Amino acid sequence: MSAKPWTWNQRSPRQALWERVRTIATEVGEPIVKLLEVPGAFVPGAPAALKSVRALFGADLEISALDSAEVLMPLDGAPGPFASADGSEPVFIEGVRLALTLAHNGQSEQQILLERLDLHLIAFSPEARPEYEAGLAADAVHGAGLVEPLRFFVELEGERVGRARRMMRDSEGRSRPLLAESANFLDTDPASLLAIGPRDAPQPLRITVSANAGGLYRFCLRAFYRVGARELRQHTSLPVAIYKEAE
Repeated sequence: MSAKPWTWNQRSPRQALWERVRTIATEVGEPIVKLLEVPGAFVPGAPAALKSVRALFGADLEISALDSAEVLMPLDGAPGPFASADGSEPVFIEGVRLALTLAHNGQSEQQILLERLDLHLIAFSPEARPEYEAGLAADAVHGAGLVEPLRFFVELEGERVGRARRMMRDSEGRSRPLLAESANFLDTDPASLLAIGPRDAPQPLRITVSANAGGLYRFCLRAFYRVGARELRQHTSLPVAIYKEAE
């Protein structure tokens, strides 16, 4: 059985707790609201409760939803994406390119500081899925191109998530790679903390995720940030699926 090509208009917006997951904390760090990221779970009243909490804090970070062809793109030369077995999401072959934008919503003068960005592996299955085994074009080349601010490259190998690499330019215009010291993409030397004000231009964010070991991967991105140097908030993206044929 061959997989069906994915078309973006076939999908209804995914909601429940994957819609927008965050933790908001007081100045001393004690959480006042915590919505757990439980895939598929339904919590009555959660959207209304979250809306009420948001009203207490005007400023917020707007992050592109991983839910369109403009944001989720296959690797150069890769087939697909294909529809998952249940038809609920796209499955990318060997990797995916993410093109997000971070922006201040402009609802207050408070500055937003992005402190941590990471990739959370939700699930990995080494089981072969013949319907997805179309392979990459032999002449495909990906992961190269223009150096841009906040461009990250992450590799998945089974249940291991590799540390992110980022290219940056020094004061003399020379480019060099930075390897994150931990799971946090921004944990580099020099640090890559990002501050966004209400009148700052939106910040592009480009992430290339590739699989090195065969299997089916599902992951999400998590952003941790503070508004006005006080409330700690968490944004969890929609899940993304990647399949790689075993070699």
